[in-house]
Amino acid sequence: MRRPTAFSQVWWEKWGLTAMLVLLVLEIFVALPLETLNLVSPTLVGAVTTLLLLSGVFAMARRGLTTVLVGLIAVASLVARWIMLVHPGRTVDIWDLALATLAIGVFTVFVLQQVFRAGPITGDRIRGSILAYILIGLVWCLAYQLLNTLVPDAFHFPTAQGPMYGRLNPHLVYFSFVTLTTVGYGDITPVYPVARTLATAEGLIGQLYPAILIARLVSLQIASGRES
Repeated sequence: MRRPTAFSQVWWEKWGLTAMLVLLVLEIFVALPLETLNLVSPTLVGAVTTLLLLSGVFAMARRGLTTVLVGLIAVASLVARWIMLVHPGRTVDIWDLALATLAIGVFTVFVLQQVFRAGPITGDRIRGSILAYILIGLVWCLAYQLLNTLVPDAFHFPTAQGPMYGRLNPHLVYFSFVTLTTVGYGDITPVYPVARTLATAEGLIGQLYPAILIARLVSLQIASGRES
């Protein structure tokens, strides 16, 4: 029996996007808290990040020039990441964050294209929508951290923050996801104009994405039912 063409053939034949979802959950909700508590080495989080980027490239295979460009960005990001772990510093950290933001941003756009394209509702589409939502939060987290590296006083933290070169800032990961979900506890606040603009945009996306997603999935399900 032929499987429904909800996504491209790449989605069915490759498990890259499913691997991205698993690795992303492990990195944000398992490895990062353990690293913050000094229970695991930052190298472990770096290894998970490496696998995350590689699984993203794996998912975008057979897309011609797009695969090449994404692969180059991912490789450059990985090189910067591992240089940062060996020789931490502000300049390398800026390149690391900028390349990681670009790479994860490209993956997010790719996943969103697959989620919102025409076709029946499947479990893979649902997993893809969850992956896209978490990727959006990660992209904004990286953007916040890049801005905070360029402008050290861009955010007000409840306690003093020292440089965290080569590591995801757990405070900004937390801030990104509470902003995306519009919880907004208020313990971390953006004070720099660009930081406020980024936070506002993320809050809007957090409100609009579920509404647009549900509307799209319902319309696709109705169309699929009529065709069958």
